[in-house]
Amino acid sequence: MSEETFFDSPLALKANYEALINSLDDLIWSVSSDLRLITANNAFIESMKIFSGSTIKLGDDVLMRDVFYDAYLFYGEDSYNKALKGESSKKEIYIPAISNRPESWMEANFNPIYKHGEIIAIACYSRNITEKKLKEELLTKSETRLAEAQAVAKMGSWETDLSNYNVIWSAETFRIFDLDPDQFKLSHPGFLEFVHPHDRAKVDKAFTDSLESVSDNSIGHRIVLQDGNIKSVEERWRIIRDDRGNPVRAIGSCQDITERKNAEEKTRISSDVLQNTLNDINKIMDSSLDVICVVDAAGYFKQVSAASEVVFGYKSEELVGKLIFDFVYDEDRDKTKLSAERVMAGDNSPNFTNRYVRKDGSLVHIEWTASWDARDQVRYGIARDVTYRKLAETHLSELHESIRRQSKKLLESNEELERFAYVASHDLQEPLRMVASFLQLLQTKYDQQLDDTARRYINFATDGAERMKILINDLLEFSKISSLEVDHTVIDLNKVVMKTRMNLKSFIDESQAKIKISLLPQVCGNESQLLQLFQNLISNAIKYRDGLIPEIEITYSETPVQWQFGVQDNGIGIDAKFYDKIFIIFQRLHNKKHYTGTGIGLAICKKIVELHGGKIWVESSKGNGSKFYFTISKLQTSVFSDDNGAKILCPDLADNNFKQLK
Repeated sequence: MSEETFFDSPLALKANYEALINSLDDLIWSVSSDLRLITANNAFIESMKIFSGSTIKLGDDVLMRDVFYDAYLFYGEDSYNKALKGESSKKEIYIPAISNRPESWMEANFNPIYKHGEIIAIACYSRNITEKKLKEELLTKSETRLAEAQAVAKMGSWETDLSNYNVIWSAETFRIFDLDPDQFKLSHPGFLEFVHPHDRAKVDKAFTDSLESVSDNSIGHRIVLQDGNIKSVEERWRIIRDDRGNPVRAIGSCQDITERKNAEEKTRISSDVLQNTLNDINKIMDSSLDVICVVDAAGYFKQVSAASEVVFGYKSEELVGKLIFDFVYDEDRDKTKLSAERVMAGDNSPNFTNRYVRKDGSLVHIEWTASWDARDQVRYGIARDVTYRKLAETHLSELHESIRRQSKKLLESNEELERFAYVASHDLQEPLRMVASFLQLLQTKYDQQLDDTARRYINFATDGAERMKILINDLLEFSKISSLEVDHTVIDLNKVVMKTRMNLKSFIDESQAKIKISLLPQVCGNESQLLQLFQNLISNAIKYRDGLIPEIEITYSETPVQWQFGVQDNGIGIDAKFYDKIFIIFQRLHNKKHYTGTGIGLAICKKIVELHGGKIWVESSKGNGSKFYFTISKLQTSVFSDDNGAKILCPDLADNNFKQLK
C-alpha cells in the first residue's frame, strides 16, 4: 500500500478499541516515516494542545516545528529517527511548569512498526511518571540523609540472606572497613576474614547462636583493615523469620567505636596512672619523716601522714577532723592563724615556725611550708620537726657570743703584743745607735793605741751592732704587717709581678735570671703586701742557687673557693725536715757567710698569705730546686671587724666568684 493510500483509507479499528485507548490517561500515537501523525488518542491530542496552544490533527507534522523549542525538537527528532532505523527506545522527559500546570515527568517509548519486513511507521506510548519520580527523589533524599547520619554516627547497616549467606552492606559499612564495594566478596565468610583472628571464633559463635534466639543481639570486636590497621566495631542485629519461624534474614548495624575504645583505653591508663600516683603519694607521705597534711579552709585536718605519731604524738586518725589550731601552743596561736590567712590569700610563706603541744604535753618546734588550692579549697602543708635545730641554734648562738668575746679579747691581746713589738723595736734603735757610735769613736780615737786583738774585738762589737740593727728593722717590719688595718682592693697580679721585676732589676740582671710568668688573675688583696710577697719569693729563688743561672716559673690554678699560685726555681733545694722551720721568724738554714739575711723573709710571706685567707707551703728536695705554693681566698673578711660581724672584702669580686660557684 502506498503512503497516500494509507492516509486516505479508514482505520481498521474497531469501535471498542478506539474507545479503549481514548479512555486511557496515557498518551498513545503513531507517526509515519515522514514524521506525520497517523493516529492518536484523546489524551495525546489534549496534551499537545496544552503544551503548544493549538490542536494537532492527523497528518500534521508531529514535531510541530513552528511551536516547540529547539532542544525539544532535537530530542523528539532523534527518538523518531532511531525508531525508523529499527531501534526501540525509552526516554524520560522533564516538562517544566506551564501556566497553572506544575512541572512533570513523562516516560516515552518509541518502537518501529514493520510491514513485510520494512519499517513503515512508529508506534509511540507515553505515560506520566511524575509521582514515581517524586517518590524516587524522596527515597534518594532519605537514603542521602541516612547515609549522612550513618557517616556522622560512624554506623553502617548490613543484611545477610540466610539461604546463601550473601550480604548487602551500606556505603558507611564499606567506609568503616575501608573497602571499595567492588573489592569485597559479599558473603558472611568474606566478612569473617576481616575480623581480628583473636575475635573471629567468638563473633562466628555469637552469630550462629543468634539463629536460635528470638531477642536482639550485639557484640563488640576488632577488625583488621587491608593496610593492617585495627579498628573496634560494635555489631547489633536481629534475625527475621518466616511464617513457620525459620530464620531467613539477618539485618543489623555496624558502628565504628575505635575512638571510643581508644578514649576508654586512655581513660583506663590515665586512671591507672592516677591511682598509681596516688598510691605513690601515699607511700611518700607515709615514709616521709616530715608530716604531710591536707587542711580545709576552716582549718580542719582532712588527711595526715603517718609521721604525725612521731612528730605530734598523735596517730593520723586521731587528727583527721580535728581543728589544727587546737594543737598550737597558746602563745603562737594568733600568729599561726595570721599565717594561714596569708597562705589562703596567695602568699605561700615558707619556713614559718611555731610551737605545737604534743600528746604528752611537751612542746615541739615546727617549721611549715604551705600552699593554697583555691579550686579544692584546701591547704597543703609540710611540717618539719626542728626542735633539735632550734635548741642547736640557741646553743650555737650562745657559743658564737662566747667565741666573739674570746676573739675580741684575743684580738686586743694580739694588738697589744704587736704594739709592744713595734714600740720595743723602735725604742731599741736609740741605744743601739749610741753603742755603734761610741764603738766607731773608740776605734777612730784610739786606733793607734789598740793592738790587733782589741781591734778585732771592736770589729766584732761593731758587726754585732749592725746585725742587731738589721734584726730590729726586720722585727719592726714584721710587726707592721698586721698591726695596722690595710685596704684590700681588686688587684691585677700581672701588674704586681711587673713592679716586682722592676724593683729587683739589678739583682735579676746581675744573676741573668730567667723568669717565666703565666697570665695571672685578679685577686682581692693589698698591693704593697702582695708586692712584698712576690719580691721575697723571687729574690730567694735567685739568692739560693749553686752557680747555675736562676730559672724561675710562676703559675696558678683555681678552685671554686681559692686561687693557688706556684713559684718554682732550680736552686739548691730544701731538705724535707726543714719544711716547717723555714717559715718561723729568724730561723736560718745557712751560714751568713754563704747567704746573707736574717731569716725573716719567709715568715713575712707566711704572715701576708694568712692575711689574705690562705696558706703557704713548699715542695722540694735538696739539690733539686724548690716550688713554693700559696693560696689566696676568693671570699675574704676583714680581721678588724666590729660587733656586727666581719666585713666582706672586695664584695663585687666575691659576688662574681659566688655566682660562678653556683
